[in-house]
Amino acid sequence: MHFLKWLAPGLFIFSILKAHAEKVPLNPWYHKTLDLETAWKYTLGNSNGLIALIDSGIDYKQTFLEEGVWQNLKEKIGNNRDNDKNGFKNDVIGWNFDLDNNKPMDASGHGTWLASFMIARPGKNHPTGICPGCEIMPLRIFDEDGYTKDDDVLVDAIYYAIDNGAKIINLATASEGADSELKKALIEAGKHDILVLAAASNDAENLDNADTYPARYQFPFMVTVAATRQNGNLTSNSNWGKKTVHFGAPGIDLVAYWRFAEDGDQPGWFVDGEGTSDAVAMASAVAGLIRSKNPRLKATEVKQIMINTVTPSGYLKNKTITGGVINAGAALKCAADLKCLK
Repeated sequence: MHFLKWLAPGLFIFSILKAHAEKVPLNPWYHKTLDLETAWKYTLGNSNGLIALIDSGIDYKQTFLEEGVWQNLKEKIGNNRDNDKNGFKNDVIGWNFDLDNNKPMDASGHGTWLASFMIARPGKNHPTGICPGCEIMPLRIFDEDGYTKDDDVLVDAIYYAIDNGAKIINLATASEGADSELKKALIEAGKHDILVLAAASNDAENLDNADTYPARYQFPFMVTVAATRQNGNLTSNSNWGKKTVHFGAPGIDLVAYWRFAEDGDQPGWFVDGEGTSDAVAMASAVAGLIRSKNPRLKATEVKQIMINTVTPSGYLKNKTITGGVINAGAALKCAADLKCLK
């Protein structure tokens, strides 16, 4: 067994910048890159786009997130019993696999950062999330330093997502070497028609030749995502791979919520960050829009739609399978008329 770590400091570049609410753009650059104006004409998302965010947890008490937190309706709040007999006592909104309790509160800020640009409800002082009507199932596996106690927690979290109806699994994790139990869990997710999205990781190397998992796995129901800049080029730390990385997604200078005070700043919305954690979360949110618009689509079809509708980028030619950046507008149009699948 080997310890997993999130794509965080050292991997996920994160230095909070001095920023104030009035300087936070309500229409950040990646909204245009993703063509959300077109995508939102089809749907803002719904519970069919249920994303299992396997990460550091989320701050589910934030007003812009709380409506989008998944609810386990088979459980009764506050009775400290396992009403649905799934082995998790009173798991009303997910599970904390790090501390083994029913409170998946964010340990470090990473999960909340991702969730905020994925599903944030509209507000006056921050941009709307990519899939504001989608739901997130928070499954915490990391401690406050961004590490797991062992690989078992990731495997357990994947099985929890499978058993509780997730449609999409977001994985911003990395470890050296393949793990047989993780592979089995991912294959089981595929059997349950779950789309799994993995970050390419942040080592600035060719993933085709690396031993980085889960990004390295190649399954029909799985997508691996690189991080890109506004001009379509890779970010400085993103991995790439002509045979292993499917496409790029925005992964730098995003507008998101950091829940801890740092460097003299108070918690709040900031323009910052660089990493494939951001990129894979972007792609998961777009997948949420697609599955919301057309819940009859199989995971493999959602993947194919995302692949067939990328915006070509000369920078990504020979760097990714598609040579392009994800395009939510084109993907949602295809989800509606299915022409790009024909």
